[in-house]
Amino acid sequence: MKLGIFGGTFDPIHVGHLEIAHAVHRQFLLDKIIFVPTRIPPHKVSRSDITPASQRYEMIQIAIQKESYFEVSDIEIKRSGISYTVDTLRELRKKYPEAELFFILGADSLTEISGWRETDEIKKMARLIVAPRESHRVSGKMTTDPNIQWLKMPTVPLSSSEIRERIRGSRSVLGLLPEGVEDYIQKMKLYRESS
Repeated sequence: MKLGIFGGTFDPIHVGHLEIAHAVHRQFLLDKIIFVPTRIPPHKVSRSDITPASQRYEMIQIAIQKESYFEVSDIEIKRSGISYTVDTLRELRKKYPEAELFFILGADSLTEISGWRETDEIKKMARLIVAPRESHRVSGKMTTDPNIQWLKMPTVPLSSSEIRERIRGSRSVLGLLPEGVEDYIQKMKLYRESS
């Protein structure tokens, strides 16, 4: 089985995330893609405005409910402390010992991966699939690393921070969020100035 692991804060999940996941599924013929929302992202420890993990998890559930080959895991939410990719991959390796693991990330994250915990171990456990990001050009050794696969798709000009900013400013997010996610955000009063 070929298993994709799509980790991230997903605060909130948006249509760009789904476009990337669909493109990965098509290009690499994966059997399943598991979205893994982080509990406490290592690079965002100082941020106090991150939406509770349980709500980010629920938004992903809503976003992928019609997709048979997508699922969401609470593996990092259940684990205490900071969410490290290497720990998640170890747990998934135990759960799916026969699976070939593919870790999905953006080019922006790839430029920072050398600072992640046990980068070499991550690369041993999973092949990396990298989605292009307009603001991050990658060159040199990373472009020829045999463990890094490049996703062939246009860059997605959308970010979760942009969506949060739009909601705070009472601007439209029409077409930027998966079906049902905007309703959830409104119901839970997320991303408002007072939250």
